Amino acid sequence: MNAPSHNSRKSARTLIFLDNFANHLHYRQIKSGIRTCSISFAVTAILLIPPAVAEQKTVNPLGQCGICQKDPGRCIEACSRLIDTKATPAEILWQAFKIRGDMKSRIGEPEHALADYTRAIALNPGNAGLYNNRGIAHTRQGRFDDAIRDFTRALDLAPGLARLYINRALAHFGKRQYADAVQDMDKAFNLDPEDARAFNNRGIALSRLGRFDDAIRDFDRAVALAPEYAIAFNNRGIAHAGKGAFDAAIQNREG
Repeated sequence: MNAPSHNSRKSARTLIFLDNFANHLHYRQIKSGIRTCSISFAVTAILLIPPAVAEQKTVNPLGQCGICQKDPGRCIEACSRLIDTKATPAEILWQAFKIRGDMKSRIGEPEHALADYTRAIALNPGNAGLYNNRGIAHTRQGRFDDAIRDFTRALDLAPGLARLYINRALAHFGKRQYADAVQDMDKAFNLDPEDARAFNNRGIALSRLGRFDDAIRDFDRAVALAPEYAIAFNNRGIAHAGKGAFDAAIQNREG
């Protein structure tokens, strides 16, 4: 497993959590005609299986481990008790590892989440969601090669899920493989053409490739699908600025 660098960790945090960042388009610089390459786009990650969603058919045998998702600490304790019970059958045990991994990820312990997902995969190697969740944990740690391998394995198991392509595209983005990211996003759109976050993410990759007109079209589509999607609105202004259309960037900001 590749050890992440400090810079890759920083990139991963930006990649996954940028929803929490303020919009950083410096309109004073744009208005005065100063071009800058330091403006950051906002990328939205999409989870295939949100943390703590377990298989509905086997929730009851999980006991408190299966119904405690609103309280991560309590959930971790309940799942740990189930895991430590030697008589727990494999079909329940893998879910306990998955849920505990989800909770560890939620509280900001991706290394522990990785360990739990790996143990869950050993018990249930045909589950695409486990590879997806471990891939997200790898991405958060800046281990983009490991993430791409996991998302690729998930796609082998579930090729019809658009969000797997979107998640792998984000890992490619972390490696600055923008053309590969665009290709994965194209495949995602073939499966689900109505996801505003996906249009936003492809628009960013296109912008990094200097394809600002194509990027603006994607941001337009994202805003049309979700008019309150501030991140896509902000990114559209950045793309206008990138192609030198500073008036359009200012109008995007103002209206």
